[in-house]
Amino acid sequence: MRQYELLERARNGDSEAREEMILNNIPLVWSMVGRFPHAAQEREELFQVGMVGLLCAVDRFDPAYGVQFSTYAVPLILGEIRRFLRDDGPIKVSRSIVENRKKIRGLPDGGRSYSVEEIAEKTGLRVEDVVLAMGSEKPVESIYQSVYDSGEGEVLLVDQLRQRGKPIEQDIEERQLLQQAFGQLNEVEEQLIHLRFFENRTQTQIGEILHMTQVQVSRMEKKILCKMRRGIS
Repeated sequence: MRQYELLERARNGDSEAREEMILNNIPLVWSMVGRFPHAAQEREELFQVGMVGLLCAVDRFDPAYGVQFSTYAVPLILGEIRRFLRDDGPIKVSRSIVENRKKIRGLPDGGRSYSVEEIAEKTGLRVEDVVLAMGSEKPVESIYQSVYDSGEGEVLLVDQLRQRGKPIEQDIEERQLLQQAFGQLNEVEEQLIHLRFFENRTQTQIGEILHMTQVQVSRMEKKILCKMRRGIS
């Protein structure tokens, strides 16, 4: 087959055959880009990322695998796009969470064979930090993706998230702004805000945890809130 001939020549260093193979499969990359219609990034940007996967497929494919080239290439193309969307998504996570994710990934099997408590023990992280780091790797879902099709019309995710009083779009925007504000904080600042507003700890209790006085906690809290406001203004 012409395709296998091109791949064999490319494996032997024929740059023209490699280029022809890449050009022949550009429609395949565009087809994979079409699977992400609600991505915040431009289609051309996702195409460039998908091309990285195609190049890897052309360079690594071996006819001995016993599969069609497209069967081999599709997971590599999709993998590059999904990795890009995960790492460059609209919702950013703080540096401390990213570092914690790296620690977990450094465990055998990426930590998947351990319980949360075992991961915490092996990495030296708190259980809540492990849960937060692992949860942050979940892909962001589009609110306009289809969750059910009755045959007479689709039901979108946004339809199941409707709330009284506040529009869902406003709620999501506020959550994104909050996440953006958290991205401006260092580990200690983030811990203080979490204790204060998510665990409802008093400033005195926070001072005991962070080895600070109540006055120091109060001053630091005010500075952090100002910092967060500047980060989203």
